[in-house]
Amino acid sequence: MDDVPREVVEQALASLGVTEVEALQGGAQKSVTLVDRGEERLVLKVIAIGASNPDSIKRAEREVELLSAISSPYVVAVASELIEIGDPPTGAAWLEEFLDGEDLTPSLRSGPWT
Repeated sequence: MDDVPREVVEQALASLGVTEVEALQGGAQKSVTLVDRGEERLVLKVIAIGASNPDSIKRAEREVELLSAISSPYVVAVASELIEIGDPPTGAAWLEEFLDGEDLTPSLRSGPWT
């Protein structure tokens, strides 16, 4: 499975009661989308669950559990529980706070910081 199917993202949007603003990132088995919940901007994370990777739901549950256990201005906050999409599950989704700013990837690839 290369990308998260659009219908899985749409089900996640409806189930979590958010409106899509713009796609932030996509790729192999994960979709990251900027969403609105009323006046609040959040990030919707959706993962595809396929037969080729049955442990992906467990990893997603663990990620949400770990992030939910931390309260720090240096760690993104989880804004919803993890939900499963479909029966049997074809995806899982949750909301996180939106941190506005630059992507650090280029800085991290440029070598050690001074």
